[in-house]
Amino acid sequence: MSSTGASYTVAHYEVLGKLGEGGMGQVWKARDIRLGRTVALKVLNGAFAEDPEFRRRFLREAKAISVLNHPNVCTLFDIGEESGMPFLVMEFLEGESLAARLQQGPLPAPEALHYAAQIADALEAAHRAGIVHRDLKPGNVLLVRAGARLSAKLLDFGLAKIVHPDAAASDASAPLTRAGIVMGTLNYMAPEQIQGKPLDARADLFAFGALLYEMLTGTKAFRGESQSAVMSAILSADPPPVSALTPISPPEVDRLVQRCLAKDPDQRYQSAKDLFAELAFLERQLNTPASRPAQPPPPARTPKLAWAAAALALTLGAAGWAFAGWLSARAPVQNASQPVEFSVTPPPGESLLFTGLAAGTALSPDGRRLAFVTTRNGVPVLAVRPLDSLDPVVLAGTEGASFPFWSPDGRRLAFFASGKLCKMNVAGGAPIALAPAPVGRGGSWTPDGAILFTADATGSVFEIPEAGGEPVRLTQPNPSRKEDGHFWPQVLPDGKRFLYLARSVERGGSHIEVAQRGVEPQRQQPVRLLRANHNAAAAAGQLFFLAGESLQSQPFDWSTLKPRGPARTLAAGLGTLIHINYAGFSVAPSGILAFRPGGQPTSRLVWFDRNGGPPQPAGDEAVHVAVRLAPDGVRAVTATAESLTGISDLWLHDLPSAAAARVTFDAGRDFSPVWSPAGDQIAFASTRNGPSNLYVRAAAGSSASRRLTDSPHPQRPTDWARDGRLIYEETNPTSGRDLWIVPADASAKPVAVSTSGANEVHARFSPDGRWIAFASDESGRYEIYIRDFPFTGAQWQVSSAGGSHPVWRGDGQELFFLSSTGDLHAAPLTPLPGGGLRPGKPARLFTLATGAQAWADHRYDVSRDGRRILVLADTPNRAPAALTLRLAAF
Repeated sequence: MSSTGASYTVAHYEVLGKLGEGGMGQVWKARDIRLGRTVALKVLNGAFAEDPEFRRRFLREAKAISVLNHPNVCTLFDIGEESGMPFLVMEFLEGESLAARLQQGPLPAPEALHYAAQIADALEAAHRAGIVHRDLKPGNVLLVRAGARLSAKLLDFGLAKIVHPDAAASDASAPLTRAGIVMGTLNYMAPEQIQGKPLDARADLFAFGALLYEMLTGTKAFRGESQSAVMSAILSADPPPVSALTPISPPEVDRLVQRCLAKDPDQRYQSAKDLFAELAFLERQLNTPASRPAQPPPPARTPKLAWAAAALALTLGAAGWAFAGWLSARAPVQNASQPVEFSVTPPPGESLLFTGLAAGTALSPDGRRLAFVTTRNGVPVLAVRPLDSLDPVVLAGTEGASFPFWSPDGRRLAFFASGKLCKMNVAGGAPIALAPAPVGRGGSWTPDGAILFTADATGSVFEIPEAGGEPVRLTQPNPSRKEDGHFWPQVLPDGKRFLYLARSVERGGSHIEVAQRGVEPQRQQPVRLLRANHNAAAAAGQLFFLAGESLQSQPFDWSTLKPRGPARTLAAGLGTLIHINYAGFSVAPSGILAFRPGGQPTSRLVWFDRNGGPPQPAGDEAVHVAVRLAPDGVRAVTATAESLTGISDLWLHDLPSAAAARVTFDAGRDFSPVWSPAGDQIAFASTRNGPSNLYVRAAAGSSASRRLTDSPHPQRPTDWARDGRLIYEETNPTSGRDLWIVPADASAKPVAVSTSGANEVHARFSPDGRWIAFASDESGRYEIYIRDFPFTGAQWQVSSAGGSHPVWRGDGQELFFLSSTGDLHAAPLTPLPGGGLRPGKPARLFTLATGAQAWADHRYDVSRDGRRILVLADTPNRAPAALTLRLAAF
């Protein structure tokens, strides 16, 4: 650059200011002194500018690109070199990059296909001229105003290469990829680009598929915690279908994106021309009146909630629970189109639980009260907060409660606690148990006095009179659709039908469906509404559901089960628990929305000493749901879920190096892994063939898994004894959760261990195999006990203030467990002369997590010497400790 007074010039371009910077150079706003027009000036820097071969090739290919003349390509005006510094002169455009737009969430399908067709048309023009872009990504697409609509402009051919029919493959790519350099942006690279193979135009079509996927879902098609993980995903994995994350997208889009993302270039579209033609057709289909849903009629002007003191509300809401004076039942909404939003936080020293099964938020039907799961002295309890009051009211007798829901009159609450469905009067009174519900997954109260709920891990929806009685099964998961559960039922406005999540073990196979009350399961003919991975809700004439982690609402005609208009995004980054397919939101018919922001909680493997420190990370962040330490103490196995679908697989971890490798790949959810005593095999639960049964596989290698049990009831292993016996839990709708033992070689039939009518879980063998430690709720809450097997009647209670998840020290002389407050305890064990055990007073070691008793699987394990604790430690700052309430007219 040369200086002229206070400004700088490059050739005959006056530099006005910096626009941005990338890996290859800097982009400046400049003025063409000769023509008087504003341009964008890109100047190469660093190793690129100093490499004579690169400069020669770059300028030669830039000359070829300059001939492109297309309305969706940023025009290249000029190229040059000054003082050994190559530069490009491009059309100056003002607009928003596609990358910036995607930070706000996914694009509606019509808008995404509009831009996609323009990008494909631009690629066709480039390919026709023999130019491969090689760096197609959101940051290289600019959205600029073009008349009444925005238009996409394809930018930055700085990494492009010229492909002539008679050019040798080696000549085409070697100068820019030598010395191990791979040009492009990793998440959008085609497999052949990563592998350094010769490229042609079809590499751009793969990147285009990844780009369109991200436009429609707001999520990258290929992700990972490291570059090697991303490369592995591109080379060997397929992303979930678009329709699994964006249920309202046209089904044809799945096929189009999947074809673009084919690993083999021969299986992709063979030209951008063909791709453009199909996109243009889909765009026309979406924009023809016949294909668009009917627009909803203007909303009737009915009395709604008022917020006359909105300014005061927002001021006080930011301070915590102090929020009052805004609610009036009969005044009309003022400026209802402008939503009022505020946060709800718990009292000092307490927290809003959102982990494992300890979660749940429910607005009362009139929108005046909020029920939620919080803590009292570290124990999960239900609280109700009137929105015109300063303080929440904790409901006595609700310890261990989760997933509350209201009666239609707003006087009673139902919830799950201690393996049962319960109800209680909000004004006072003790909870009443209605039915066994070992694994509660949501419920709904009908207008005529019945309750729908999911009672067990088989996922059937049941109905029971609110006064109690025998539950009646309404749905049965469909094996032909690979369904492993029906969860989160909600009664529709007519009171006769209900929606629920039909969860499938196939990626992209879960749906929101509608079924009929009073119809036997085998006669049900459910209606599918949309693909989804979480609970949905019907309120205020809308269907509320998640697309990715964004909460959407869509006007819906519940008489015809058809949409009445397009969906819109209400909130991004909603709090979700994908391993139980739960999204933290609730909607009242009056037009109030409560939701929990924060996305999906994640964790990572961390070592602690027995006093709680210092932490030593031993693995990457992921949605881990269980961990077991191998007998050798240097390996661990986790059940780790996909963050979008909740489908879990087993992963092996080398703890010293923090390396991890996936070991199960079958359809279904694989979870609850346990090691064999020799550390050469792993037993686990899987839903790959229906309800979760037991399977065994080698810890190393690619051998197939062997099915060990075949039961209609869900099972999961909890430990493997030295003599080859496996102990496992079985969830029975009638008797609850029971313990069984089966030889790992299937040489004998399973034998029941449980002898009481209580729920018995989390069993672990002592190192010598003589004793079984387990948790039982026979006293009314879960406590830790030890008994012998075969059972002779000898049993000792270890905990006295709540306990779960016991783990033996390697010599059998100490037992670790979690208290109901989430503290890790250790109790000494003294052998008695007669052959029994005497538990000593448990000592608190450190706090593992709040509400740990509600965890559905083991989140910690202990080294053989008892000195180190391996923990799935929650990643901080992922789930804000607050709820958001929004007053809006939907």
